[in-house]
Amino acid sequence: MSSIGSAGPIKPNYPARWARARARAADENLDALYVNAGPTFTWLAGYSPYPGGWPDFLSSVIFPVSGEPVMLISAMHAEIVDHDSCAIDRIFTYVDGDDPRPVLQSAFEAAGVTSGRVGIENHTWLSDAELVGGVVPKIKLQISPLFDGLRAVKDDFEIALLRRSARCQDAAFAAAQRTMRENASLNDIEVAIRAAMMAEGCESIKLLGVFKSSRPRSLRPGELVDIDFGTAVCGGYTVDSSRNVVVGEPGVELQKRWDLVERAFVETMAAVRPGVTAGEVHAICERVIVEGGYTQTWKVGHGVGLSDGHEAPWLQRRSPTVLEPGMTFTIDPGFFVARDLPLHIEDTILVTPTGWEDLNRHPHDLIVV
Repeated sequence: MSSIGSAGPIKPNYPARWARARARAADENLDALYVNAGPTFTWLAGYSPYPGGWPDFLSSVIFPVSGEPVMLISAMHAEIVDHDSCAIDRIFTYVDGDDPRPVLQSAFEAAGVTSGRVGIENHTWLSDAELVGGVVPKIKLQISPLFDGLRAVKDDFEIALLRRSARCQDAAFAAAQRTMRENASLNDIEVAIRAAMMAEGCESIKLLGVFKSSRPRSLRPGELVDIDFGTAVCGGYTVDSSRNVVVGEPGVELQKRWDLVERAFVETMAAVRPGVTAGEVHAICERVIVEGGYTQTWKVGHGVGLSDGHEAPWLQRRSPTVLEPGMTFTIDPGFFVARDLPLHIEDTILVTPTGWEDLNRHPHDLIVV
């Protein structure tokens, strides 16, 4: 096991990101990219408006293969953007309530994109696509596969933020282990978990598992609970991790099941290295779980980063994605033991030149309280 990206630069390397996007677009014979508000917008620009499409917000980066990109945002968002950290200088604005089409046309003209093939993400708002098609009728919008994986290999700046996120989640597991006891209030435990994460510098938190919704109840003797962190956002980036907690000593059958999950985790991790496909990694995990008499119904892993929990690469059946150094994704073997109650171990993994590094450091044992 080796480590890369332990110390990131002060700022993201936008020239390298833009070069990667342009190269991928050129490989697909695209003339430009049209990007709505969201993770890819942030990755290209260092800023993203509030999510939403026309007529709520018309927000886009028009990114030509040749030429400088432009940003189109509302006048309100222009008052919010930090120009010192924003990578795009040319910003076009419109006022809420006004017809944005003249400004949209000007933005496309400024980017030098008035015809040709323009790639869009698969979640682009249909209302945006129709608006663009009416304003710039000589371009052809098409969903582009380049976006699936464009951000999969992280740079040192991104890896540093993901390390911070992992530390926040590790602190949360430790807080849960300190505070979870028989008859303890779930609400009080959640407060302790959130406080531990915020003390580590977490900026935004989404809890899943037993904390998916606040419930005024206490832990019961013998209860098995799932602690799952949907997000622990640091500088816009988040990892994803999970653990199980049992109140009281686990029975023989539960310990046997946990040993199976842990064996699947260890064998799956051992397969992670550059050159292996994501599908091959998933297959190893699935084999161990099936041989143990259970079924893993979810993909063993998914990428993490700027998205709200899930992004490329997808470690699932038949995925042809070849693992590369700098990719970050979860390893999450397990199976359901009751409705909406998984038994699993989930950590975020960084692919290194020689193998992998586990960004989460909390032990993988079943947490007994």
